Amino acid sequence: MITIVVFTIFVIAYALIMQGKYPRSVVAFAAGILILLLKVSPELTVGSVGEYVDFNTIGLLIGMMIIVGVLKSTGFFEFITAWIVKLSKGRMLRITLLMLVASALLSSILDNVTTILVFAPIVFLIADSIQINPTPLILALLFSANIGGTSTILGDPPNLLIGSAANAGFIQFSSVMLWPTLIVLAIYTLYFRKKNAALAQIPSEKLERLLSIDPSKAITDRKLFKQSLIVFGFVILGFLLHSVFEYEPSLIALFGAIIILILSKRDFHSISTEIEWETIFFFLGLFAVTRALKDVGITGAVATAISRMQVPPVFVVLTVLWVSGLLGGIIGAVPITTVFIPIVQSLQGTIPHSYELWWALALGTGLGGSTTFSGAAANMVAVGLIEKNYKGKVKYLAFFKEGLSVTLIGLTVATAYLAIRWFML
Repeated sequence: MITIVVFTIFVIAYALIMQGKYPRSVVAFAAGILILLLKVSPELTVGSVGEYVDFNTIGLLIGMMIIVGVLKSTGFFEFITAWIVKLSKGRMLRITLLMLVASALLSSILDNVTTILVFAPIVFLIADSIQINPTPLILALLFSANIGGTSTILGDPPNLLIGSAANAGFIQFSSVMLWPTLIVLAIYTLYFRKKNAALAQIPSEKLERLLSIDPSKAITDRKLFKQSLIVFGFVILGFLLHSVFEYEPSLIALFGAIIILILSKRDFHSISTEIEWETIFFFLGLFAVTRALKDVGITGAVATAISRMQVPPVFVVLTVLWVSGLLGGIIGAVPITTVFIPIVQSLQGTIPHSYELWWALALGTGLGGSTTFSGAAANMVAVGLIEKNYKGKVKYLAFFKEGLSVTLIGLTVATAYLAIRWFML
């Protein structure tokens, strides 16, 4: 009976999340609280919160959000985008391609939401100057950010969860994920260039006002700009070496956040607006729900069913890739990741090279997140920005058509990559 109750809560919560009528964080957190109230498991109590909430992920998110918030206040991101316009020499197609690459690179060390928030105003400014619809450009930036975010443990919330569960370090994670994401980014960039060849016909004179902007004037606080970059650099170095010194990534991020707060003379109250509390509470609720699914035996049953598939072991890996990718693109990458982590944990040791399942899950949820509005938090942010600034409605099917193309490109490349890795092991 309790299994049915937990599964029903899970289905209703995810249906509401997909519908988008209520805030995702409220739905997930409410489901988590309801699970605790029903006492579905002796281990699921408020007192044992540390056993089912991954505070390494939560701490890493909060720390990086604080660091990025201070960096943003110095004009760091405006400085980067101003240089992109300069490097393009006023050629619209080149500007767009440079921004696609830049968004992918930034998303590999920051979160996708921040990347979109940084680049979107630049796109709207450029689109307004040359009087074109900004929607295709915003969506292209979004998809590039989603692709780039897949490449490192910092780039996407699902990667934080997977890296923590798999006990994978920054270098180990990136060394596996970097190559397929670079290939996907190259293919998508060529696809975009061919589809939007008309951008090359836009005369550079229309961008003359933007070309006159001095990148150095985008920096609002030079001293803090330099200090923040130094702290940020040491934090990234700490992530690279955390396994050597045996420090959790969350501790490194939080320490960097404290240092940068001291340097900027900001307190927690003033910086709190830079923290995506919606994301934090969304995670907290999901941790409770997915732990309940595990405790009542649902995830174990799914793992058993997958492990008993009468197929070569490599197909089990590819099944995790495609199922997590397609479902994640519809339901949401984070929810699907939290559901699949205990499944992958249960599958460890049941097939040869079972650790490859973690890479399949990371590639699936990362490259599959572009399919629909609900596939990733950045998708909702991008759509909201378009509808707020351009006053145009982004149709669900139009987004789905474009996003599905990106997802299929990504999952196809990932399939070939994982298959080659498998036979080389």
